[in-house]
Amino acid sequence: PAVTLVRPVLAVRRSAVLEYLNDLGQPFRSDSSNRNVDFMRNRIRHELLPLLAEQYSPAATDSLLRLGRLAGEVQETIGGLAEELARRASTAAERGVRIDRRALADQPPYLVREALIAIWRSRGWPWQAMGYDQGECLAAMALRRPAAAARKRMFPGRILAEATEDCLSLELARPAGEGGGEEAP
Repeated sequence: PAVTLVRPVLAVRRSAVLEYLNDLGQPFRSDSSNRNVDFMRNRIRHELLPLLAEQYSPAATDSLLRLGRLAGEVQETIGGLAEELARRASTAAERGVRIDRRALADQPPYLVREALIAIWRSRGWPWQAMGYDQGECLAAMALRRPAAAARKRMFPGRILAEATEDCLSLELARPAGEGGGEEAP
């Protein structure tokens, strides 16, 4: 399912880490793949960041780190608001969840998308299988009148979404031959 990356030294420069390890007498291993500029992250580290520092601002890396910290704080705040909205708007059902579309109606679209992600993950459904367009479609089903968006759609993981006037139902589709529901394309 979900993978959480924790990078406690992301804001610490490599030179400071190496100096610290040296002061401790701690041996370390340098992974040669970190020098391979075929990987985007390495091209950014070895080519783009030095270019930004040289041609635009010596503080470019520090500015980007500061922006990343601020974005992390904002995401943490939004995550809490989204969790609360998800709790208020959703009710567990036998094979899924029912979402009160009226509770979402006056909320900012970004917050609704984050609440839908929280609901999706709370059911143990893998969000990684959802692409951007699919996430947008799900949000449209939650926010718009059914006539303005799809009324019924199958999403990755065999999650069937069905919008009615006041509700968006998400449920794990029954396996073929089990009956009890029709499948959407």
